[in-house]
Amino acid sequence: MKSIVLVSTNFDIVYKDAEAKIDNINFSDKTSLLDYDIVVIGINRKIIYEYYSYSTKQFNGYKLIDEYKSRDFINDLERRKVEINSLLATGKNVYFILGDEFKCVYHTYEQSVSGTGKNARTTNYVDEIDIAKYLLNEEKIKIISSEGKNVDIIPNTKLSEFIRNVKQFIYYKSYFNCKSFEPVITTTNAVNIISGIAKSYKGYKVILPELVNQASYDKKRQNEYLDDVEFVLQNIRTLDDSLSQKCEIPLWVNNCILSNEKSDVLEIDKIEKQIQKLITIKNKVQLTIDNNFKYKKLLYSSGTELEDITKTIFQELGFEILPSKPNRSDINLKYADKYFVCEIKGLTKSAGEKNSNQLQKWETEFFDDYEIHPKQILIVNTFRNLPLNERVEDSFPIQMLPYATKKEQCLITTTQLLCFYLNWLENNDILESFIDKIISTNGILDEYNDWEKYIEETN
Repeated sequence: MKSIVLVSTNFDIVYKDAEAKIDNINFSDKTSLLDYDIVVIGINRKIIYEYYSYSTKQFNGYKLIDEYKSRDFINDLERRKVEINSLLATGKNVYFILGDEFKCVYHTYEQSVSGTGKNARTTNYVDEIDIAKYLLNEEKIKIISSEGKNVDIIPNTKLSEFIRNVKQFIYYKSYFNCKSFEPVITTTNAVNIISGIAKSYKGYKVILPELVNQASYDKKRQNEYLDDVEFVLQNIRTLDDSLSQKCEIPLWVNNCILSNEKSDVLEIDKIEKQIQKLITIKNKVQLTIDNNFKYKKLLYSSGTELEDITKTIFQELGFEILPSKPNRSDINLKYADKYFVCEIKGLTKSAGEKNSNQLQKWETEFFDDYEIHPKQILIVNTFRNLPLNERVEDSFPIQMLPYATKKEQCLITTTQLLCFYLNWLENNDILESFIDKIISTNGILDEYNDWEKYIEETN
């Protein structure tokens, strides 16, 4: 007898008979699904309630997973998805009972801080997830929560006999649309799918409606309820046997080409060669994109990673990187007879006077080493955790400007530097004027603030 595990289903039964080989577990239980022959997963609000605190507020109308359980929630989702895919890959079938609530919001544990001092404001980030889409691995499935009992059953499907046997127990809480699934049961307008089946790896994904509504049984009919559930589960075992029956195809059959398919085989061979050619072209283009990604570090990174890509940019522009002693300035530069000393910072907020103070210290030490007063450049990646279109606060607040201007420092963001670099790739002649602009600027560089001309943010 095949073993069955019921995961977060509405079959609220405790099985004490070991011979039944049926276990009823919560979604968050550590029990592995890989130990069972048949897995039936209820995708419904019971999953959410395992991690949801009633004292927690909702977010955008969806239940917000408890902050202390969000990491467990995501880890459990990933674990169950891996197990589902592993079962399908080995030829087992997975059954999903579609309930009535799939979306929720969880804490990502990412934060950003805007403002300073008493005006500092911490923003905790959350993200929305559709549990059904995630577990079914169907990003384009569209599910509508709606209850009903009147259905149309499509004849001559892989599930026809099963549906015919359990028809009296069917009620639905959702219907869906998805091209991957062959319809088995639809709403009476034949537009929306209530139950369907899809081949996945070596097994099948089967979406079922709710079966056996416990609310329709009173206390005197509990034994009848149990019998009905046992009947449904036995039919699932029978269905699973029918879906798992295979006739192994010998390899030599693939070498037999029928007379009415010869031209199609030749056409497919021609298409395959075209595909391979396109894949080669795509890989070359993708390599360029992958190599180009390093420049995006100017938009999000900090520390050594940010310093290294900034050095790369200046080297490509033709600057000489001068040696710097340990624990000294981030970058010392030379271009022709012009010298520069740089302080480079990746920040989750705006720059401050302490950054200008540090840069001034590097300038003094540079003079001690070279007896030359270099131009000071403060290069900062401010609000680095935010998308560009959300970086609305000043990168260089007014409080730090008098000091930076007095010390003849040029203040520039890494986004401005990237925009200049992208412009320079189109026209190398602009470099000299850009260097002159940096040298003559005491305070904020007023060029390349229109990042939208060089960087497109897509949804």
